[in-house]
Amino acid sequence: ETEEWSIEFVPGTWAQGLERLQTGEIDLVTTIAYTSERAKVMDFNSEAVVSIWGQVFFRPGSNVETILDLEGLKIAITDRDISGQNFIKTITGLGVNCEIVRYPRHEDVFVALTNHEVDAGVTPNHFGLRHSHEYGVVPSSIQFSPFSIFFATKKGQFAPLLEHIDKHLSAWKVDKNSYYYQRLNYWMGGK
Repeated sequence: ETEEWSIEFVPGTWAQGLERLQTGEIDLVTTIAYTSERAKVMDFNSEAVVSIWGQVFFRPGSNVETILDLEGLKIAITDRDISGQNFIKTITGLGVNCEIVRYPRHEDVFVALTNHEVDAGVTPNHFGLRHSHEYGVVPSSIQFSPFSIFFATKKGQFAPLLEHIDKHLSAWKVDKNSYYYQRLNYWMGGK
């Protein structure tokens, strides 16, 4: 409001959002992890929004306790999502063999899990903790690969936009009653 921006949210899959940013159909991507590959085609704001991590979710009653127990199971991930990519790196490094099934949206991961199409689902913790009750799935203690999330624009575009975002984030983070902390509580599973 203070910037008097006119914001239009454009729904779509994660992969669509990344493609739309590059084609100029959208100007900004939210909650995106920085990677050197992405930095070749995107500019990121400097102030991290929050740190999150990947988490494995199950149907109630699962007897899986550790990441090693995932051996031979069918695991859902979101296509092109950093949590899914980090999960694959983690299990590969541990020598755990799973069948990976890719879905376009985090919601689709939970639907597949609910419908018994897969044995487990991987999402970022902030999505999973916020929405697991809607799908009747439960978080596990299997968490991995923490990372910070940012805002991003197409490379060479909208640097002032990212600077304004950083200015607001920095100010909000010093005020425990700010909009930032209200939203953080909401998205991390609070009310």
